[in-house]
Amino acid sequence: MSETIEGLVSSYFGARQRYLLTGDTAGFQRLLAPGVWAGFEAPELRALRSPLLKRGIQVTDCDLAVTWRMSQQRGSWLVEAIENLVLTATASGWPGYLQSQVANAGHHLRCRPVKGRWVVVELSSDNDFTVGRPRIRRPVMRCRPPVISAASPTAYDRPGAAAYALAWWNRRNPKYKDWTTAGGDCTNFTSQCLHEGGQARMDPPAWYYYSASAWAPSWIVADAQNRYLLRPAPIRGPRASLRERASELELGDLIHYDFQGDGRIDHTAIVTGFIYGLPLITQHTVDARDLLWDKGAAKTYFLHIEGWDAGAVIPGG
Repeated sequence: MSETIEGLVSSYFGARQRYLLTGDTAGFQRLLAPGVWAGFEAPELRALRSPLLKRGIQVTDCDLAVTWRMSQQRGSWLVEAIENLVLTATASGWPGYLQSQVANAGHHLRCRPVKGRWVVVELSSDNDFTVGRPRIRRPVMRCRPPVISAASPTAYDRPGAAAYALAWWNRRNPKYKDWTTAGGDCTNFTSQCLHEGGQARMDPPAWYYYSASAWAPSWIVADAQNRYLLRPAPIRGPRASLRERASELELGDLIHYDFQGDGRIDHTAIVTGFIYGLPLITQHTVDARDLLWDKGAAKTYFLHIEGWDAGAVIPGG
């Protein structure tokens, strides 16, 4: 063989690093089977890079580290890799820069020998990329002051919701089941942010979590959370209204993503800051802190949290 599997994996992640910096895709041509690049790799990476470029934000540095393990399976090798990268970006007129960290992003590569060299014949990812574990340099982050609508039944603690998200973005609160490997933990996380940080009370039987075996779909499932928060009056528990643009959101608001355009919400995240007017989101699955809000979804919904009804109950409280 002209190249070892270890060399193939190193070259593959090196090509990812070069693409994020320069947009150059040539490095993938000899590493991936044609269907792999066309069917997965291009859209997955573009979702991370393109939202920055279309706003005039340039990636200036990309530090990437990968750990992996290999196992042999019927004439091929399966490589399970964990990627950690730090993207640094800036734009004309910015006195500072944005630094986003993507951590613990899982990749699965199936490698086989083809014409005397190893290539990647199957490729999948644990992330919706669309995501990551980012970090924004606080000196250039502009957080808007909380604005409480007079129509809100009870004030939503916006700074509290954002603070909870930033405290638990890469950890799991032991009070709640971790759904990462059971469909994703994103909605469970944003529900926790509303309740634990934002002080929105539970609304049984419509929106609640008591235990791993006692919870409402609207607490765990993205599409159900969307329907619950946007339900018509009368209101119990937290409620939301739609905004037309991301620029209209405030700290602690939610963003819902329909990646396929099929009318069902696939992912949820919470706004935890702003940089030069652009909302930054924090999320679970993949764990992410202060990423740029745009994920290139077919449809994106901007949910402004209005408040909650003081008549809703907390178990035991």
